[in-house]
Amino acid sequence: VIKIYEVLKKCEVTIMANRRLTSPPGSHGGEDGRPGRDVIVRVDSERAEPICNAAKLNPGDIIRIETPGGGGWGSYSE
Repeated sequence: VIKIYEVLKKCEVTIMANRRLTSPPGSHGGEDGRPGRDVIVRVDSERAEPICNAAKLNPGDIIRIETPGGGGWGSYSE
């Protein structure tokens, strides 16, 4: 799931999330899921930057939250 929020007023945000550094594990031979990712796209910048702890935002900045994928279950067979 990808959530995108556009900031309308000057503010400070904090994202409390897990599974950003490690992937959710698979089970019974299933592959690991993808780790999550949180980024800020600044209105006055061409680059995205990761959110670490808290961030001050300006109107027009965008917060993009990519939630981690679930780990798979079982091995793939044809």
